[in-house]
Amino acid sequence: MYRVGLAIVLAFLPGFATAEPEAAPRRILTIDEQAEWSGVGRLNHSRGGFCSGALIAPDKVLTAAHCVTDEATNSPVPPLDLRFVAGLRTGVYTAHRRAVRADTHPDWSGYLKQGGVIVAGDMALVRLETPISDSEARVFRPGPAPEEGDEVTLVSYGRGREGALSIQEPCHVLKRWRNSVELNCDSVNGTSGSPVFRNGEVVAVISASDKGPREDGGQRRSYAVLVEGSLEALTATAPVAAAPAGRAKTLFRKAPSGGARLPGGSRPPSQ
Repeated sequence: MYRVGLAIVLAFLPGFATAEPEAAPRRILTIDEQAEWSGVGRLNHSRGGFCSGALIAPDKVLTAAHCVTDEATNSPVPPLDLRFVAGLRTGVYTAHRRAVRADTHPDWSGYLKQGGVIVAGDMALVRLETPISDSEARVFRPGPAPEEGDEVTLVSYGRGREGALSIQEPCHVLKRWRNSVELNCDSVNGTSGSPVFRNGEVVAVISASDKGPREDGGQRRSYAVLVEGSLEALTATAPVAAAPAGRAKTLFRKAPSGGARLPGGSRPPSQ
């Protein structure tokens, strides 16, 4: 079974189609464009599979909590089994570090008995063995929560595009809850943990997506945890301060790759 670090399946009941903004199609970044987004990388598992994640400090990667949790045992994945690969493109990369620690949000309840997760607590912060320099990858600042109707940008890896970074700009916030949002961004397996950007800042982390296509004819939805509030609770301190934004050098090396899958759920998540 081919499953790559997942965007969790979300089922929908039939409903009435309503007008909503159209999302731009997802596309693969050019090599020059990718340098601007080099702090978005793959969080690989040593036994195979990956999620996506983003640098918010030289030694810290923001991702989804289910990406660092073993579905079979509901226990944390050993941090040393995780590798963050920044700037990955066709088998080479700009930076590669092992993880030494992974902290999950205090509201993270793990996988439910039915296999789903609660979206609002699905956030984790992975600490790397050594900092990544600004010549290797860009560090992004956390930003304030977007409002309904706002345009956002999704940058990620995923099934069918495992070896190159892709972008969807813009997609839109369709609904906002206290700690999470519904987006019309297009998520697939591997997109879990991907950063959602607004004005160049990370404002949310992808947790789940529709099984799709929708019965009401609308675009597929993704569900993301808001960084504002959640990151403070995760770190129990002030938000993590990012290094000044800058353009990373295009410094590619041969990269290790993820395999078939990361542990993950297949049941509807809850808000």
